Amino acid sequence: MPAMTLEKRDAIFVLSLHDAATGNSLDTEVLAQYENALSEVEASEGNTALVLRSDDPKNFSQGINLEWMRGLTEDAIADFVHRLDRLLVRLARLNAPTVAAINGHAFAGGALIATCCDFRLMRRDRGWFCYPEVDLGLPFTTAMQAVTRLLPERQALRDLILLGKRVGGEEALALKIVDQVCSADELDARALDMAKLLAEKDRATYTRLKRDMHPELTALADNPRREA
Repeated sequence: MPAMTLEKRDAIFVLSLHDAATGNSLDTEVLAQYENALSEVEASEGNTALVLRSDDPKNFSQGINLEWMRGLTEDAIADFVHRLDRLLVRLARLNAPTVAAINGHAFAGGALIATCCDFRLMRRDRGWFCYPEVDLGLPFTTAMQAVTRLLPERQALRDLILLGKRVGGEEALALKIVDQVCSADELDARALDMAKLLAEKDRATYTRLKRDMHPELTALADNPRREA
């Protein structure tokens, strides 16, 4: 069963995650599905936007499936991390506006995927946004560090990375990690409304402006293994 489904709602692409059994976690097959979805969005014509959302009422994404990864060889782990780096940079530089609807927990790689989106909305009353890598003993790669710097508040970013701080919706809004908070019932509609507004922007201009804001990601686009 696919871990996600991409559909078109008028001018808007909606990518829905629905692997509740694993908390929408990441493995090689899931990365391939993300890559296919992004390819379809990239190849589309005309103004558009992408909404990334979850059907799982508890989780947006729990990040890498660590149980799955424990069964891999060192070479396979390195290849997977490289593919994840490429996906993150690709999503951050996507040639269309992106909106994350964070309806539940966004941990580790799941939080990084949300960070890659241009705008983030979060459920007010449930779910944590967290980079727990410091407690898991998993240092960020150069590409992952670059992605985290998409967040605007340096002190908030320090606490997220070095303390592994868990942030709920209201605090995430105060720290400018997310742009809006709302109830679970409102989240999808709010995200779609924002995407419709963004889809009115000239796509080529929007893409150029977005990429010019973060030149370090351009340098990593073809070589996410590059050292900072």
